[in-house]
Amino acid sequence: MIYDRTQEDINIAKEIIETKVKNFLELTEDDLFFLRRGVVDVETINRIRSKIRTLTTMINRAGYSVKTNTSNQPINTDEPFFYLEDLREIVNDIISLRKAFFTFNITERNPEPLYHFEEFNIMERFLSEMENIVDIIQKSQKYTGTLASGQTRLPLAYTIF
Repeated sequence: MIYDRTQEDINIAKEIIETKVKNFLELTEDDLFFLRRGVVDVETINRIRSKIRTLTTMINRAGYSVKTNTSNQPINTDEPFFYLEDLREIVNDIISLRKAFFTFNITERNPEPLYHFEEFNIMERFLSEMENIVDIIQKSQKYTGTLASGQTRLPLAYTIF
């Protein structure tokens, strides 16, 4: 997840687009890195949707009930665009996740369905934090074994203190 984009990332991406992409020049690994940070594309939307699907499954398995958008499927990567409705669905799903589960005290406000890097930072930071919370909870749970579940107390002579 990318949640620390800056205006400088946007400016670098614009420069790469103007100097290399528009002139069909080969892109280096560094160019691709900065493009991923500085633009929102179908890959970004699919990454966020994938994380929402994963968290929804994890939260429901943990015994909490959350329902997110059922059409939250990956966008065909052959299509180079997404729609404002895609952003609205993501924001609604994030709001559903926030209502259904725990958040850190530092978790920011709900994102707005705007095409601005700060809103994407909020979305991806929230999803990353929520994944950490779910992971902590899952690692903290203690499961009873089949034989120990519902077992009566042992006689005093066999009790280990």
